[in-house]
Amino acid sequence: MVIIDHKDIVFPKKVIIGPMTYNVFTDSKSDGGSFDSLECKLTIGTRSLKKDPTYVWSVINHEIMEIVFATHRVRYDDPSVEGDYKFFMTHKEFENCISEFSKVIVQFLKLKS
Repeated sequence: MVIIDHKDIVFPKKVIIGPMTYNVFTDSKSDGGSFDSLECKLTIGTRSLKKDPTYVWSVINHEIMEIVFATHRVRYDDPSVEGDYKFFMTHKEFENCISEFSKVIVQFLKLKS
């Protein structure tokens, strides 16, 4: 098992996801995450960064993957459940999403030379 420390996580100012460049913001008062594709804004809550970096890492992963799924048009609104989404894709679409995700997520890691 790999243990992630808060010092291992970095926050780039911008990330390119598909055809869009997102400005990355942190919110020290929040533990959640959100994105706005119209404003090209990704926000990650960092209130728990020092005490629970694994949680913050999971929020980063969640938001990046959701942006990728939305960009690849495999995330769908579910009118039967307010405020919820469904994800549906072929294996090839999944491969394309993982490829895009992998290019982005490494930008949030402090890599050793």
